[in-house]
Amino acid sequence: MYFKVFDRYIIKEIFISFFVLLLIAITVMTSGNMIKLSEFIINKGVSFGVVFQLMMFLTPYIISFCVPISFLIAVLFTYNRLSIDNEITALKASGISFYKIIAPVIYLSVIISVISFYFNNKIVPEFSFKMRNLLINIGYEKPEALIEPGKFINFFNNYIFYFKSMEGEELRNITIFDMSNPKTVRTITAERGKVEKNNKSGILVLKLFDGSAEEPDGSRFYKLKFKVFPIILKMNNETRLIKSKSKSLGEMNLKELKAEIDSIKTTGEDLNDLKAQYYRKIAFSFASFFIVLVGLPLALFSKKKEKSASFGIALVLIVVYYLLLTLGEVVAEQGLIYPIIAMWMPNILAGIVGIFMIYKVARQ
Repeated sequence: MYFKVFDRYIIKEIFISFFVLLLIAITVMTSGNMIKLSEFIINKGVSFGVVFQLMMFLTPYIISFCVPISFLIAVLFTYNRLSIDNEITALKASGISFYKIIAPVIYLSVIISVISFYFNNKIVPEFSFKMRNLLINIGYEKPEALIEPGKFINFFNNYIFYFKSMEGEELRNITIFDMSNPKTVRTITAERGKVEKNNKSGILVLKLFDGSAEEPDGSRFYKLKFKVFPIILKMNNETRLIKSKSKSLGEMNLKELKAEIDSIKTTGEDLNDLKAQYYRKIAFSFASFFIVLVGLPLALFSKKKEKSASFGIALVLIVVYYLLLTLGEVVAEQGLIYPIIAMWMPNILAGIVGIFMIYKVARQ
């Protein structure tokens, strides 16, 4: 009976801390993104309603990253306090097994992982796809709103372009890939450029200055230098419809990724990037379970009362986990390791280390 009371107490404590921390994390990350999105309203003339929609579509992606660290910190707070107050020692002295003491958090981590699996597979891809479609519509109505430095911009038909920085209204270090000819790609570079908009037609013209255009033609290679080179940036309705129907890998759920893998398998093309995304979506959903296996014994080892210690432990564990996950994705896409092994490696390592540490704590 006493243990059931303790069980409910632990679950209640973790849940309260988890939801408070999750709300704080979402608020912080949302605020940071709102500052960036506010530029659409102030500088680009996009309505507040559209920007609010963008923020709503981005929120599920933010939540998916906030859940593991929020749950981990909640567990660290709860069990670290029990350890400092010697409640763990008292429970073990009264004959309650250490494994029963940590059972509530294991059950919770499994439940949260299962919910995260559904959320990451269904909600996040769907809202990411809606967000990109909204951006495409913004590009159709207000193309100048999508022009910003440091990002590859592919919303305009036949062109993919990138510029490093802006000085006033001038774009600097511009690179453009002209895809209008399906047989070859023309590369255009310029030291600077300027976007001008025709107020009547709404068409953007990118004027390039002091650059060159390079184009391969079989065994020959053509290069043209120019002082001024105008490019019309326009997204027609046909281009908008094509872009709005196609999905990137991050916007596909597991069923769609599997269908894509099956359809490409017969062509003999490289499937590593597709498989990496497929197994990453599954593995990351169970991050809360495996990271907590490591964090839980660390909370019991630590005798520091400061909450900053729990934040520090959680931050280190999360950073290491994400680094391993990113590394796994890179080696999987390059074909150095089987994608399923590469993407599950962070969970496997966390599981092994966590189980060993829990066993050591239980033996004390």
